[in-house]
Amino acid sequence: WLDPEIRSSVGAIGLMQIMPVHRGGWPECGTDLEDIDQNICHGARIFAHYFERSGANIERALLRYNGCVNGTNTPNCHQYPYHVFARAGRASVLAWLGQGPVAASP
Repeated sequence: WLDPEIRSSVGAIGLMQIMPVHRGGWPECGTDLEDIDQNICHGARIFAHYFERSGANIERALLRYNGCVNGTNTPNCHQYPYHVFARAGRASVLAWLGQGPVAASP
């Protein structure tokens, strides 16, 4: 259910949906955005950068990560942080219950 080669309609690549402009921005992460580890490394570095620039405001950092700086990405992009929080909450509950894809993997 996780496709490391997935691409968005705007060209973002992989699990963390990294825009190609960020490829190689963090040399320690590598340059293959279809590689799961390298993609997650880029995503974590990008988010950390936005988190720091936003004064440790997680909602603002998520908006920047999603490209919703001025609310122009998509009409409802301002809702992105709440979708992230909801999914994280569901994943946490499923993990606690021993259910879901992570619990089912060998």
